[in-house]
Amino acid sequence: MGPIEKIKGEISRRGLANPNRFTAKFGLPNYVTRQVPDLAFGKESLNILCESINFPGKQIETVDYSMYRNPLKVPSGFINDEVSVTFRLTEDFLAKRVFEIWQAGIIDQTTYKARYREDYVEDMLLVHQDKQDKARYSIKLIECYPITVGSIEKSHEVTDTTLSLTVTFACKDILADNDNDSYTSRGIRAYEFDADAKNARIMNNPFGIFRR
Repeated sequence: MGPIEKIKGEISRRGLANPNRFTAKFGLPNYVTRQVPDLAFGKESLNILCESINFPGKQIETVDYSMYRNPLKVPSGFINDEVSVTFRLTEDFLAKRVFEIWQAGIIDQTTYKARYREDYVEDMLLVHQDKQDKARYSIKLIECYPITVGSIEKSHEVTDTTLSLTVTFACKDILADNDNDSYTSRGIRAYEFDADAKNARIMNNPFGIFRR
């Protein structure tokens, strides 16, 4: 079988991902829902008005370690991308009002006093769907909050389009759900180690950079 036939077979078996089938589910802090009583369907209103999303990337943070000559990059943590979401704006500017109230509740603009983190962060779920609207991949964004509410441009010369609002979120962590039984509920592969053997390896190899 030639390479073209292999490509056709793989695409026929798996299909190609489309950019316009997705679902986004947002949580809102309690103080926001109390101040916006006209959320027609509760939190579902934001889900309906969501126009576009981006699945964020994740980078492993490293430090350089050198015992002799050639430095090695040793993993030390993660860097999560910010997440941008665009909403359709209704006549009453619902999405803009929601995120302005959310931001105002994070840090007071007069006293600069901040709320406790658990009072203003919420989780977000982004789901990729196939052409039959079946969920095929999803990520959960842990402890999100809006750091940027974008600007809105209006003009007397524009009459044939609608307004939208882009909001940028920061989050504590990004967890991929691959719908795989070998993954735990937090999206991290679970391994079982012998405790004594593991501790011995740590003592002899604190940076985890040498082969066992």
